[in-house]
Amino acid sequence: MYPMNEIGKGGERSVLESLYELWIDEDPAYDENVRQLFGKLGEWADRMGREESDRVTGIVVDLCMAYSRKGFLDGAKLGGRLVQELLRGK
Repeated sequence: MYPMNEIGKGGERSVLESLYELWIDEDPAYDENVRQLFGKLGEWADRMGREESDRVTGIVVDLCMAYSRKGFLDGAKLGGRLVQELLRGK
């Protein structure tokens, strides 16, 4: 479960949020470039103290997840608008 998928005060999720959770579980963006970049982050973090390393790495991972989520949701919304425009044109 991804905490950022919880919306509203009751924690209920939209259909898009549920689709995002399924999509991210497949890890389509975790390619060799991403592995190399996280490796570089790990090398850099190893030179700091454990507490600072954990804090910085946590911020980076949260940033990556938020960016991925926003890109997915915005893309899905844009796709929905495209479908609406295509259906109006018929």
